[in-house]
Amino acid sequence: MDLLKWWKIEQDSPKWFKDANSLWRENEQDFIAFCAQSHKIYDLGEVIVYVQGLGDKAEIHFGAVPKAKVDISKLIDIRDELFTEFDMIFGWLLKQNRGMKAIAEQVGMKYQGVQMFHGESRGKVLIWHCHSADKNSFIIQ
Repeated sequence: MDLLKWWKIEQDSPKWFKDANSLWRENEQDFIAFCAQSHKIYDLGEVIVYVQGLGDKAEIHFGAVPKAKVDISKLIDIRDELFTEFDMIFGWLLKQNRGMKAIAEQVGMKYQGVQMFHGESRGKVLIWHCHSADKNSFIIQ
């Protein structure tokens, strides 16, 4: 898996996206450390999912190339696999990232009304929305 490909994709992203990610990953070494700390990483070609295990919860970090062709069924399979290990999955998405929010909602991660104000881009505060899914809300076969 070529994880540095994903670092390069982040660096070629729009300014607001780079500003948001730089809150946690300022350089390539931070990115490598983030990947090393991940419980699991799913590289689906144009989409990547990083999973941070937090007890019975999993924090999900999505990444995608611009205009990615997303196979929602593969993401649902990942969700179902994670529910064999975790009771809840959640992720923080930028309020303005409509594309990623739509993907999260298609796999059953709903905005729960929780938001966080963290970071800034072009003089504006970044607003993050927490999307989550509880395994009790799904019938996993």
